Amino acid sequence: MAIQSRNGDYGHFDPRKLLPAELAVVLKDDPSAKDGKSVYICFKAGDVKRMATYEDMVSNMDQSLEEIKSVFSKDMVDLMGDIQEKLDNGDFDGAAATIKIGTVTTGEPGTQAKVTNVGTSRDAVLNFVFPRGATGEIENLDTATVNFTQASTRSNILATDTMKTILGKIKKFFADLKTVAFSGSYNDLTNKPTLFSGNYNDLTNKPTIPSILNNLTSTSTSSGLSAAMGKQLADNQGNLSDLDTDGKDNLVEAINEEHARIQSGKTGVINASGKENIPDQSYAIVQITFPKAFPSIPNVVAGIVCPAESKNANYGGLTATVEEGSVTKTGFNLRVFNDSGSGCQPRASWIASI
Repeated sequence: MAIQSRNGDYGHFDPRKLLPAELAVVLKDDPSAKDGKSVYICFKAGDVKRMATYEDMVSNMDQSLEEIKSVFSKDMVDLMGDIQEKLDNGDFDGAAATIKIGTVTTGEPGTQAKVTNVGTSRDAVLNFVFPRGATGEIENLDTATVNFTQASTRSNILATDTMKTILGKIKKFFADLKTVAFSGSYNDLTNKPTLFSGNYNDLTNKPTIPSILNNLTSTSTSSGLSAAMGKQLADNQGNLSDLDTDGKDNLVEAINEEHARIQSGKTGVINASGKENIPDQSYAIVQITFPKAFPSIPNVVAGIVCPAESKNANYGGLTATVEEGSVTKTGFNLRVFNDSGSGCQPRASWIASI
């Protein structure tokens, strides 16, 4: 049977509404609890008792001690008053008065502490009665047994759980543990995965291993070359260390380096400055910029470009030259002279190398 519980402040607590085995948690304002918080349990309709916590027992003991101190102090004051009165009346004959402890008795919980003089006013014999503190729900917890039922589902322990609820939750966790939790043995596992046997053929969804070719003529797109064919490719490529380049470790870098040593180009139609052509017995200057700067000043050769279909003898009177002192790493000045007998619009080509 599931345990029900209610909670709220003391002002809304009505013990008459509790059902058997139902708990009521008072969250605040309970006058019987020092901090206003308490727990009640219903044994049957109308039979509701407050449960004592550890803090309640400590509070009860403190309260009992205060009551004992109060009563003891009052009785001692009264006794000392009687003795002083006897002294004032001359009732003592000069002999020393005595005080002895008689019996010390434990009274019932809730009773008042008492001190009684069963001797004489001069030779007092004091009997003490100290009330026993109220016991909690479980007395002598170290030897007590607790009746509890295993919880139906696993859940964490809460600060508000009773001892029987806590033990029921713990038992559920232990009951759900399998043998492997205690043995640590792989063989005690259930639903064990199938381990790989080490045989490639036992694999599922195996990848296709490509075939190995030992030739350089196949056009297959799913096969690989043998190491022997790799060596042959390397032999066909030659030894990079034999290259006449600064870089000898990378073929692409060596080719780029060799290509960078030679550059060439061609101009468009060349006209003299401010003219529609190059007049006879005149010249034009064209500034040429290399596509890529050379690491050092190159040698430059220039010439006139003659169309393949042209038969004009005047091209023989044109000269393309490199202006002396104009060559740098990035370009040069091209000078074209016209001694053809008429105005011309030639084109020129050039080659530079280091």
